[in-house]
This record gives sequence, structure tokens and C-alpha cells, in this order.
Amino acid sequence: PNVPAQSLVNAANVTLKSVMDAKANPKLVWVDPTGWTGFETLDSTHPTANGYATLAAYAEPAYRTALGL
Repeated sequence: PNVPAQSLVNAANVTLKSVMDAKANPKLVWVDPTGWTGFETLDSTHPTANGYATLAAYAEPAYRTALGL
């Protein structure tokens, strides 16, 4: 993995989560992407089309759970 880029992504996720928490809006749902690994990338950071399909397999169940579906 692209360690410097991943560090920036991790920092951005911490900031985004903090902003969402500060808003305290029940319509905002945070789904933690920690552990979303094993997806194909173009440059060790940005997913390919296949990479997005892999990420969707992580995201869909997480969003369903978060939304109570």
C-alpha cells in the first residue's frame, strides 16, 4: 500500500468523523472504512472499477446496518 497516502486518508477520515459528530445530525451516518482492504487500485490509493466493486461489498452491508435495513 501507499503508506504516505494512506496516512492522509486516515487523517481525513478522523477529521470527517469529528465534523459529523460536531453536527450531531441524526441524518448523518458514519460508516467506518477501517479494514476495507484488498481492493485493486490504479496507484496504490485510487480504486479501479474492480476496486470499487470490492469496496461496494464492504459498504453495502455497513450502510444497511447503519440504516437499520
